[in-house]
Amino acid sequence: MLTIIVSVTSDIGFELCKSRINLSENVIGTYRNKGNFPIDSLCKESIYLDLDNPSTFDNLTEALISNSLHWDKLIFCPCQPYPYKKFFNSEFSEWEQSFNLNSLLQLNLLHKLYRYRSNLSRVIFFAGGGTNSAVDSFSSYTSAKIHLIKMTELLDFENPDMVFTILGPGWVNTKTHLHALKFNDVNSEKYRETKAHLENTTSMTPLKDISMCVNWLLSQPKDIVGGRNFSLVYDPWGEEHPDNKAMKDLLRLDSNTYKLRRLGNNLLSKNRYSK
Repeated sequence: MLTIIVSVTSDIGFELCKSRINLSENVIGTYRNKGNFPIDSLCKESIYLDLDNPSTFDNLTEALISNSLHWDKLIFCPCQPYPYKKFFNSEFSEWEQSFNLNSLLQLNLLHKLYRYRSNLSRVIFFAGGGTNSAVDSFSSYTSAKIHLIKMTELLDFENPDMVFTILGPGWVNTKTHLHALKFNDVNSEKYRETKAHLENTTSMTPLKDISMCVNWLLSQPKDIVGGRNFSLVYDPWGEEHPDNKAMKDLLRLDSNTYKLRRLGNNLLSKNRYSK
């Protein structure tokens, strides 16, 4: 069983790497900067890959080809919510670069890796905050993650032999938030919210809970998790949760649940052109 973790040197990526290895899976991890993460001693192979530089994608595909490998699970962990500015205060190039990193470049890599998958392969993306609200100064990151949510549904629909799922982990104590404090306007609501969470880490999702939730998602059939956006904090995932069976029954019955939808009162939404 081979798992590829893109950005294994992120805090979440490294936690998932340890979890998959504990489950006796082989892990290929990609990195841009190794930092202090001992990935060489854990991963079957660690490969330099910079999402901002698609020419480095060949490092990964060539490793798969040369070793005659096919991946079973592919987990994307990159996260960079810059430029931490309102849309019209940003240079469009930096806004676009952020959108690309948080969505399009991940899909670009997925497209290149598609031919090297095994039977019934699985893909996990990570969603972000702001999907159900407006978040000040994070329009690029938020809209990119919403794009990934919709692509998760579309890809799962188009590929019956694959399972695509996206997970919103909630607030996680990672180094990404330190960048938010460094570059965000100190008078903004996002700065105050981030600072409050960092000062009260009990409000944050433990890394071990993310690995447990990912393990659960990867163990579920396509009709339960395929094409869906799960919330680690709010959804009754895990067989031990008392509402888990009820959630599964609902997911089987309603294909709209946990997906991007415009839902309204049908009585007030009649086709104005129908007779």
